[in-house]
Amino acid sequence: MRCCNSPKLMVVDSCMSGVFEKLGRLVARYPWHVILSVLLVCGLMAIGILNINQSSDVEQLYTPSNSQSVLDRQRLIELFPLRPGQSLENYQLPNLGLYGEVIATSSPEGSSVLNADLLLDLYKVKHIIDNITVNTNRITYNYEDTCSRIHGRCDNDWLLSYFNENQIREQIKSRPIPYPLIWLPNGRKTAVDVGKLNLIVANSLEEWKSVMNVSDPDWPPDWIDPTLDQRFLDTKFLVSAEALKFRWNLRQGNEEEINVSLMFENKFLEKVGVVIETLNNSLIYRSVSQSLNIESDGGTGSDITYFTITFTIMCFYASFVNSGGNWVTSKGLLTNAGVIATVLAIGFSFGFCCLVGVPFVSIVGVMPYVILGIGVDDMFLLLAGWKEVGIQDSVERHLGLTFRRAAVGISITSLTDFLAFLAGISTQFASVRYFCFYTGLAVIISYINQLLFFGAALAIHTRRVYANRHAFTCQVVDSKQQMIDDRRHLCAIIWCNGEQPNSAVDDDSLCETLPRKYLPVFIKNILVKIFVLFSFAGLLGVGIWGTLNLQEGLELNYVVAHDSYFANVTNYTEVLR
Repeated sequence: MRCCNSPKLMVVDSCMSGVFEKLGRLVARYPWHVILSVLLVCGLMAIGILNINQSSDVEQLYTPSNSQSVLDRQRLIELFPLRPGQSLENYQLPNLGLYGEVIATSSPEGSSVLNADLLLDLYKVKHIIDNITVNTNRITYNYEDTCSRIHGRCDNDWLLSYFNENQIREQIKSRPIPYPLIWLPNGRKTAVDVGKLNLIVANSLEEWKSVMNVSDPDWPPDWIDPTLDQRFLDTKFLVSAEALKFRWNLRQGNEEEINVSLMFENKFLEKVGVVIETLNNSLIYRSVSQSLNIESDGGTGSDITYFTITFTIMCFYASFVNSGGNWVTSKGLLTNAGVIATVLAIGFSFGFCCLVGVPFVSIVGVMPYVILGIGVDDMFLLLAGWKEVGIQDSVERHLGLTFRRAAVGISITSLTDFLAFLAGISTQFASVRYFCFYTGLAVIISYINQLLFFGAALAIHTRRVYANRHAFTCQVVDSKQQMIDDRRHLCAIIWCNGEQPNSAVDDDSLCETLPRKYLPVFIKNILVKIFVLFSFAGLLGVGIWGTLNLQEGLELNYVVAHDSYFANVTNYTEVLR
């Protein structure tokens, strides 16, 4: 107690309270000037959003900036730089590469993909991809011009090259598919990219013949020399699988090739997306190397919708919670000013950060919801201080004492929040770093706006209360008893009465009265005490269990919208592993 009552601490508290009281008086003296100034500054700063720089590289955003893998990759690129037209296998690339990808499953779900109807659908997709063209600098590129070549040939449709499209119905029944490696007509061996789910493999050709009921299989194909490839001929063979994956790899040797490949990816998504809607015999999902980046940013539009809904709900909630008292003391409209002050802070933060070049990432879309909670909480503290002060001899004194009582607590909580986000800026994860930058700035601006913008609105509200004016019409009204004595109309008595509060509880709403009246009685009950203790112990146990079983990693399904085409791709990618 001696520490808490230290003269030095009391002097600091007294000084801060004095400063805030002077600020409150100043705001009360010039409320409209303050409101217009805040609107002007925040509005002008929000224009900086036009300079927005979106960053959607998920790998760069969610990978520690100085991790060993990042340093190793940089060293690899220095030692083995990519060159235009260079032929590389997937495992030789320093990154995940540029590509278009298709995952095919049969319809109905659970049936084998090794059937002629599904493969014919895949041939349709292949023809569409082969005919995709992109134009840049008056040059037209097709897939042959943009593909990543292996041994001089485009490396893509492994299974479709293994069969002849015109003879697929006969060959799918008679020609076994080797597993786990397949030898293609171009002389190249490649992995059989099928899913592990419902995968059935025959250990020998004789077993495959028995399972498939084929007496004279087309094996080996005419491009395989039995005398040179005996070990390959003794391989296993596919009987059934639930998913197939095909990848069309693209070049990335220099900036020009990368730009062309990215344009090809966009066309790939568009063209393949159209054709797969017309297919009836298969379920085909497409993606490209940039799909995760594109779809993770795709939720920004829906975030705006959800934020608008949240803003509306918050306005309604704040008005409802403070809707007590009479038509003079009602704070239903006043509370909207507190919500607007928070929204202005969010706009300021977005504008300033975009103006100085801080990248906007999808996770920053969470920031408005965080700031709404923090800002509205500050508003409630100011309102509580205003009520506790009670009616004074002037508006300036009332608001000065309100700031003296409440502003110190708001300052401490806001400073604590700001320091927490300031510490987050030091993290090695770029996405978290950008989020903390946006949010930390918004916390400070929200704090300032609550003191100035909402404080000015509170001063205008105080003037109205002192003048005994109606909360909505701003007309001078009489007290309920006075109107009854004057025998006024019943509607006027109900909707137009009002008077200044005589105590802090006179204008309490039900949300304030009921907890104060019944919660202490409820919590003193022995059964309630036992329930609270056991509930807390249970929550503590669940928290400890969750901490001990914490799993690290990045679930891609959580990064994109649940109805995104890429969500299906990630689901089946897990099956293919």
